[in-house]
Amino acid sequence: ATANEGYEFLNWSSNGEVIATTPTCEYLMEGDATLTATFALKNYNVEIVCNRNEGVVIGVGTGVYPYGNVLSLTAEPLSGYVFDGWYIADSKIAEASTYVHTVDSAVQIEARFTQVIYDLTLRLEDGWNWISAYFADEELMTSWKFLTPIKNSVERFVGMETEIVNDPEYGLTGNLHTLSPTEGYKVKTNRLMLNTWTGVKANTDSTQIALKKGWNWIGYPAA
Repeated sequence: ATANEGYEFLNWSSNGEVIATTPTCEYLMEGDATLTATFALKNYNVEIVCNRNEGVVIGVGTGVYPYGNVLSLTAEPLSGYVFDGWYIADSKIAEASTYVHTVDSAVQIEARFTQVIYDLTLRLEDGWNWISAYFADEELMTSWKFLTPIKNSVERFVGMETEIVNDPEYGLTGNLHTLSPTEGYKVKTNRLMLNTWTGVKANTDSTQIALKKGWNWIGYPAA
């Protein structure tokens, strides 16, 4: 007995009784008989992997699947990352975030993501300026860390409900502790200045903005 692609031979049987488990067998005929060769779909191990600190895979997971099974996978990057592609044995097989794989062998399918680094350059005029910062770095988005490069020129840094002032004795002080990429801010400087911040960019495609009743200061994504 020869199995077709995707199948494996199980046994020979006669009248419901297994008489051999090898593809080739000898059978002594003692009368009329019906010999049945039984085959079954092959099952394969399919491993779906990704770095969960960078993104997730939605759809089926790692498991044992029969030959010909169609698996649909969708990769979703976390904030600060973009989807790079689907890989098998270090070879990129697809770039679209959704990939359909037909099982025909044991395989490891990997979703890879790439961190997005960008430069935010702001030209701040003497006086009041509107700004926003689309960083995913938690440290960089703390107000004191963000303002450190320009602290000598900042007089006030204001959010909708919180603010920081540059006190002559105590320096930067106030209750605005963390910046949000979805919010806009006003900063008052005492001179014209230009500064660049470098960090991991927040994922603007998946960032939701919660609007409150009344006026809202909305952040704008950097290019």
